Amino acid sequence: MLSDFVKSHRAEIIERIADFSAPRATQDELEHGVPLFLDQLAEKLQVTLADTNDIVASAVIHAKELRLRGFTIAQVVRDYGGICQSITELAVRSGTSITAREFQTLNLCLDEAIAGAVTEYARLSDDQGTERLGHLAHELRNGLNTAFLAVSML
Repeated sequence: MLSDFVKSHRAEIIERIADFSAPRATQDELEHGVPLFLDQLAEKLQVTLADTNDIVASAVIHAKELRLRGFTIAQVVRDYGGICQSITELAVRSGTSITAREFQTLNLCLDEAIAGAVTEYARLSDDQGTERLGHLAHELRNGLNTAFLAVSML
């Protein structure tokens, strides 16, 4: 069962994910975002119909952390791609078979995590862009007011 495989190879999967990240995944990233996803994934693989709300919520937090540390959106996506690569490579190497349902659940969880992380990353980027525009508008307004006062005085 893939769930048991993820649980028993958890440390090795986490270790291998660092190889897929560019720049290399930080120790903090490998201790929080990725392990939490793996725990949630192992849980979802045990049920027939996976509810991914908790995975999306965790991915949102993970995206915020990565965004604050200056990671690009591509690096956020590669984080989750590295999880898939690590699991499948280890499964092939160890001769562990993955059923179609397990692979479907793995892909669903990864898709939901990536979608949640990318959406949050974009929202944070939009918020920062809006804040910059607000500062620009304020500075332009100051310049325009000064110009109007100068014209009035003339």
